[in-house]
Amino acid sequence: MDRARTRKRVKRGDGVRPLSLGVVPGELASYERATAPDTTELIDALRALEVIAPRAAEVTRMRFILDLSTEETADMLEISPATVKREWSFARAFLLRELKRAESSNEDAETRED
Repeated sequence: MDRARTRKRVKRGDGVRPLSLGVVPGELASYERATAPDTTELIDALRALEVIAPRAAEVTRMRFILDLSTEETADMLEISPATVKREWSFARAFLLRELKRAESSNEDAETRED
């Protein structure tokens, strides 16, 4: 029983609260951070996304900020729902990577100050 509990605990994040971008709960469950990112970190990540993939950034704004569904976003941007899903998936992965990068650079700065 203990072995099964241990495997399940590690598989489910070991008690670390997941980050949610507020659109679909648990979408970024693999993002293991105890607190939500700073607003400036998220804005910087969105700006970086806009440079690399403008349409993905627009989909992110529609889904995250305006809380539109896939179909509503597709209608607003005049693209297919499949394209919205693909762009949203890319955007989530990109933002996750950028937020993790910002977190690790903040930790590095803190250790240098100590």
